[in-house]
Amino acid sequence: MRLRYFVVDRWGKLRRVAQAALEGLWTGERDAAALDCDLGRDLRLITLLCDDELRPHACYLLRAGLAEGQVTNESKLQACEAILENLADEPSRAEIAHQLAGWPRDWRRQLAVAADVVPSELPAVGIGGPLLISSLLDLSVKSSLRYFDQIASD
Repeated sequence: MRLRYFVVDRWGKLRRVAQAALEGLWTGERDAAALDCDLGRDLRLITLLCDDELRPHACYLLRAGLAEGQVTNESKLQACEAILENLADEPSRAEIAHQLAGWPRDWRRQLAVAADVVPSELPAVGIGGPLLISSLLDLSVKSSLRYFDQIASD
């Protein structure tokens, strides 16, 4: 699987960003300026997991707050709670709702254009993705991709 990262800038435009820059932002090794776009107060990240021909197989949304150009620990925790709430017998939905709020209305169309596919070829959307799983399990993103590869092959 290959990763493709897209962020939504302050004005609601989807932009592809470099993997190293985005992962550096997530780990605190870089700040938001490394992405070469103005994110505003939130990192709104779309992660596409693609095959070797760059056909999308999975899509994940992740929203995390920024403070002084850094992803806050509180927003990482909130994203983790959204995943855990989704697994609960009776989820409260507050954390999930937060993750799904603040996206441009046409984000799927923008993503289809950026990924060079028709919108119907985009996969269903989940919350989190390899970046968040790598944080939860204290793994590298590359290692967490093995988990997603396994899901895709099942």
